[in-house]
Amino acid sequence: MKKAIKLVLILSITILIPIVILTMIDNYYSTKSNIYIEGEVTKTISSILTEALKKPINEQLSKNKILDCKYDNNQVIKGVYINAEVANAIIIEVNQTINQLIDENVINEAISKIDIPLGSLVSKAIFSNLGPNISIKAIPISSYKSNIYTKTKSLGINNSNFEVYVNIKIDVQTLIPLKEQAINYESNVLLGSILIQGEIPYYYYYSGTGTIEALPQ
Repeated sequence: MKKAIKLVLILSITILIPIVILTMIDNYYSTKSNIYIEGEVTKTISSILTEALKKPINEQLSKNKILDCKYDNNQVIKGVYINAEVANAIIIEVNQTINQLIDENVINEAISKIDIPLGSLVSKAIFSNLGPNISIKAIPISSYKSNIYTKTKSLGINNSNFEVYVNIKIDVQTLIPLKEQAINYESNVLLGSILIQGEIPYYYYYSGTGTIEALPQ
C-alpha cells in the first residue's frame, strides 16, 4: 500500500513539475508579461517627460495664449484659432528637450534601473512578488515624434470643449533575458481649452500676423 502511494506521489510530481515549468515559461513570454513590462517602462518615461517638459511648456504658454476665439456681432463664438507661433515654439522646446534626454542617455539609464521580480513574469498570482529581480535593458532610442492636435469634447446639450494638445511618441526597445520587446510610448499634454456654447465653430490656424484662415473641418 505504501509502495503504491509512493509510486502515485512520484508519478504526480514527475508530471506536475514539467507542467509548472512549461506554464512559467509560457507566462514569461505571454502578453501579460509584455503588459507588465510596458506598464513599468511607461511610468518611468512619463515621470521623466513630465518633469523635463513642465518648465519649457509653461514658459511658452505664459508669453501668449495658444487658443483664442473669433466672435460675431452677438458675441457668439464663430471660430477658434490656434496661435501657430506659440504652437511651433512648444514643438521646438519639446523636440530639444527630448533630444537632450536621448543624448544624455537619461531615459535609457532610468529604464535600466527598473527591477522586476521574476515571479511577476512567470506567475499570475502565487509567485508574483518573488525574486530574483530582473533588470530591464533599453536599446538606445531610435525615433520619436511630436505634433500638435486638437480634440472637441461634447459637454451636455449644445456645449462642447475645444482642446489642443501636444502629442509625443517615443519608440523604445527593451531587453530582458531571452526576450526583446518593442514599446511604443505615447503621451498627450493638454496645452489649452475653450468652452463653447452653441454650434461648434470652424477652427483656425494663425501665425500672429495677417488674416485668419479657416481650416477644413
